[in-house]
Amino acid sequence: SVKDAKARAENVEIMSKMIRLAGAIKPKKLVLHPSSEPISDGDRVTRLNNAKESIGKLLPVAKEIGAQLCIENLPRTCLGRTSSEIWYLIQDYPEVMVCFDSNHLLIEDHNLFFQNVGHRIGTTHASDYDKVDERHWMPGLGVIDWPSFLINLMHFGYDGVFMTEVKTGTAAEVVNAYKNVICK
Repeated sequence: SVKDAKARAENVEIMSKMIRLAGAIKPKKLVLHPSSEPISDGDRVTRLNNAKESIGKLLPVAKEIGAQLCIENLPRTCLGRTSSEIWYLIQDYPEVMVCFDSNHLLIEDHNLFFQNVGHRIGTTHASDYDKVDERHWMPGLGVIDWPSFLINLMHFGYDGVFMTEVKTGTAAEVVNAYKNVICK
């Protein structure tokens, strides 16, 4: 509808302004969530198309400030909940990468995600979960096979940061999890 198109244009303009403001701190990466939720199955294709179009409009703004746009995979009914949806969103934009949030995959497993979009991972949000919902637990408190996760990252040529995104924990606990759980 005209009203929806106007709202999308306004959102893209707001995001463009935010990206330009972020340019003052010269970020190397910008992480973008492709949606909020809930999204019904009936709206999914339209919302995917709209998000893809918006990414195309935000990409030149990110380039303008010298940053790489990274689209984060999201859980539940959000857009980008599978590697095929992430691929759909970024496939036409070779410069756009993926922010792989390890605890957002509820529908497919990590190995399939790596196989399908591993070559486009530009940054990570690493935390553990129970595969029922996102939890942002310290690595080792959930079901992720962390050594396999790291092997996959290396296999697909990832050379970026290993960013931990947990709800609770000290820096020492994050370092301990990295040494004793992730790299065992």
